[in-house]
Amino acid sequence: RLREHLAGATTREEREQALNEFKDRELFLIDLDAIVHQGGDVRALAEPLTALAELVVNAAAELAQEELVRRHGRPRTVGGLEARFALFGLGKFGGAALGYASDIELLLVYSDNGVTDGPQPLDNGEYYGLLVREIARLIRAKREGIFHVDLRLRPYGHSGPWACSLESFCRYYGPGGPAHAVERLALVRLRAVGGDEDLGAQVERLRDEYVYRGRSINLAELRELRERQVAEKVKGGGYNAKFSPGALVDLEYDVQVLQVLHGHRDPRLRTPRIHEALAALSELGVLGAEESRQLVGAYVFFRRLVNSLRMLRGSAQDLFLPPLGSIEHAHLARRMGYERGDGLEPEQRLHLDFETQTAIVRAFIERHFGREALPGRPEGNVVDLLLSSAPPVELRDRVLRRIGFRDPVRALLNLQRLTGNGAWREVFLPLAVLACDTLRHMPDPDRALNNWERLAAELPDIEAHYRTLLSQPRRLAILMGICSDSQFLADTLIRHPEFWEWVTDPRNLCAPRRRAALRAELWEMGQAGGALAWLDTVRRFRHREMLRIGTRDLCLRVPLEEVTADLSDLAEAVLECVLERALAEPGAPWARAGRALCVLAMGKLGGAELN
Repeated sequence: RLREHLAGATTREEREQALNEFKDRELFLIDLDAIVHQGGDVRALAEPLTALAELVVNAAAELAQEELVRRHGRPRTVGGLEARFALFGLGKFGGAALGYASDIELLLVYSDNGVTDGPQPLDNGEYYGLLVREIARLIRAKREGIFHVDLRLRPYGHSGPWACSLESFCRYYGPGGPAHAVERLALVRLRAVGGDEDLGAQVERLRDEYVYRGRSINLAELRELRERQVAEKVKGGGYNAKFSPGALVDLEYDVQVLQVLHGHRDPRLRTPRIHEALAALSELGVLGAEESRQLVGAYVFFRRLVNSLRMLRGSAQDLFLPPLGSIEHAHLARRMGYERGDGLEPEQRLHLDFETQTAIVRAFIERHFGREALPGRPEGNVVDLLLSSAPPVELRDRVLRRIGFRDPVRALLNLQRLTGNGAWREVFLPLAVLACDTLRHMPDPDRALNNWERLAAELPDIEAHYRTLLSQPRRLAILMGICSDSQFLADTLIRHPEFWEWVTDPRNLCAPRRRAALRAELWEMGQAGGALAWLDTVRRFRHREMLRIGTRDLCLRVPLEEVTADLSDLAEAVLECVLERALAEPGAPWARAGRALCVLAMGKLGGAELN
């Protein structure tokens, strides 16, 4: 389609205009399709964007080459042969992972030194430098970062030549060369995208030799760079989707480091594509299958977050999350596809996922490189504590005391037991963030957490319990209120875990139950079984109703008059049923009293104001 679009242009300026019109139209259609149809599938966006970038870069190279050859001729080697060049993608472009407003990181490598053979001869280095700069000029970016061609990843950066000779490439990245650790790491994503195919394949082979043979990456240099990035780009306590500890850069860098450390073992690790790398790391046993799956999920989350921030703001640079509770934060959550469900607002779901995914990445780094590899001062949340085999005491105390726990040692033990090692572990991690946010508003977080752990141990399906609480934060708040505010009610719930679903059902909790309804239910429940079974039914009924009334009092803050009326109705219903059952017992001495017997209430029951 591009060639058809360019066919009608006759002058160089018209072809340049046609190239950018095609690029802008295709960008719009790809982005629109991603917004309307793809539901956050980052690869479904990345693949057509990357293909478009390759097409446009090669078309720009062809257009730039025509003018340069006309004026300066073709570059020749010292021996008179035609020199060759190859174009390479780096970063997201090299990794076939372009997103909304991504730039195009490009490197040009040429084969030989020499001069051109035209009327205005140029040194080959100068010629190819003009070529790559003209490619960058021809591809117009409407805004900074949106398909902007970035040439900064060339050897020596801003101070180096625009184009890189093969000799310079070997000297810079080869053994003993001056390339910084992050520049060597960037070669993991180097991928030939245009120019001479043989030269492109040769450079990729050299890259493999320099990067994947031996310990080519100075990890100390890499960590120093991350410290500077965090200090410079993560300020004011905000969260940056790219540079905050545990965010996208940490995930990408450290997966690439694992590729470098183990790439000599298997060629499958020598890939610029992060999904392929994670799959290979798992297959080779470097990562566990579950760990690899979690990291894929984290990567997809951060890419969706970055894409959505750029769509929301129209800027490739501002990747700070809006403040929690702001209108912009709510817009961002909806842009990412979060929906309201069972009481959790979209922005709450985004917050829980961000806290969980950053903790997963930090745990991955700690597991493979040690906690000292994490940039910045020790930071984290409750998920960091749960994913770490031995969280630092300073971090444990800071995180848990900030929530309100008086005994961080006991609180962490409770949380670890709640987390467990079963299938429910993954469900509990975001729930832990939500629960701790709820607990910080409770009068006794320590008691609440301890009682919750005791209850969880009695439940038959802990995963279903966790899923219910995660999807229904109001139920979570009620449970934490019971466990924090009343040891009596908490003990009742722990002895009778089957009451949990019933007592938090809005049909049972949100309206008072009057004496007639209570009496009818208790009488029906007691029809089967003998005297002992009847007494057990009465006790269970009374405990359940006391739990319901206490929950309405402590968690719903119903008026005192309603609480005392509920308690009085319960007492009267129980007394009536017990008396009627006693009078109906054949042969009992009190049965002769028949209907001549009555019961008189006095005191608070007589006044229908039990407490």
